Amino acid sequence: MKKFELIKSIQLVIYLALTILALVTILRDDALYQSIASDPHIRLLSFILWLALGLAFLFMFFDFGSWTGLKRENNELDQAVYADTLTGVANRYSCDAYIGQYLNQPLPSDMGCITLDLTNLREINEAAGHSGGDAAIRAFSDILLEAAGSFGDCFIGRNGGNKFLV
Repeated sequence: MKKFELIKSIQLVIYLALTILALVTILRDDALYQSIASDPHIRLLSFILWLALGLAFLFMFFDFGSWTGLKRENNELDQAVYADTLTGVANRYSCDAYIGQYLNQPLPSDMGCITLDLTNLREINEAAGHSGGDAAIRAFSDILLEAAGSFGDCFIGRNGGNKFLV
C-alpha cells in the first residue's frame, strides 16, 4: 500500500514539474507564444494538449481521493474484525493471533503477560443490569489502556466476556 502512495506521489510531482516547465517555456519564448496565438492549428493543438493535462490532473486527483476512501474503509474493516465492539481493545481473534506469533519460539526477554478477570461481573449484572456490566467492562478496559499508555508497546485484549490479556 505504501508503494502505491509513493508511485502516485512521484507521478503527481513529475506531472506538475512538466506542466510548469511547459507553461514557463511558452510564456518566456515570445516566438513560440506568437506562433500559438497567430496559428489556429497550433492553437487547437495547444488547447487539446492543455485539456489532456487538465484531465490527467483530475484523474490523479480522483485516484488520490479513491485511495483515501479505500484506506478509511480498510481501517474500519480492520477495526470491525480485530477490535472488541464493546471496548475498542483487541478482540479474541486478535488475542489468539498475537499469542500465535510466539508459539514454538523463545519469548523476548522483555516480554511479560498477565490475564485478568472481572470476577464480580455476575454481581454487577444482577445489580445494575446488562448495561451496568457493559459499563464496568468498558471502564476496566479504559483503566488498562490508560495504565498501558506509559509502557509504550503494550498489547491489551479482551479474550472473553470478563477476561482480559495484557
